[in-house]
Amino acid sequence: PAEIAHGKRSDVPPPIGTAIIPLLVVVGVNLLMSLLILPRVDFSFLAQERWGGTSLAGVAGVWSVAVALAAATATLVALNRSRLTDLRASMDAGANASVLPIFSVASLVGFGAVVAALPAFASVRDWVLSISGGPLVSLAIATNLLAALTGSASGGLTIALDALGDTYLQIA
Repeated sequence: PAEIAHGKRSDVPPPIGTAIIPLLVVVGVNLLMSLLILPRVDFSFLAQERWGGTSLAGVAGVWSVAVALAAATATLVALNRSRLTDLRASMDAGANASVLPIFSVASLVGFGAVVAALPAFASVRDWVLSISGGPLVSLAIATNLLAALTGSASGGLTIALDALGDTYLQIA
């Protein structure tokens, strides 16, 4: 990866606790956010159309994980501050390295929306839903077929769940 040239391997590896603490922070903060903090705050404004007409149940999982990951990142930086000689350069290299995966996923989601909107996709969907063996078998075949069409396992899974998720939820 391109970011390897921006750093150097440390002569002394960090203690095992330094690796475990951020994981515990993710789990702990996620539980705190999900069970204690978010339920106690009034988020009734989310039901308004200008906020997307959603509810706390619809966004709490994402918010909890996002806050937990931010807290774990801050914890990791604090624990390893002496080992990070140039924090800004490290953050810059990490941000630059994240652009390609972000755009790859975004383009797959966009491609999936286009594929799902095509009239031929209705034929593929109907064929997949008519496969005998139950919903698990037809979902597995649909996911593999869409992955082959897009050339991406995650793209096929994303398209299958976006386009067929509600149908399979009703079947289940």
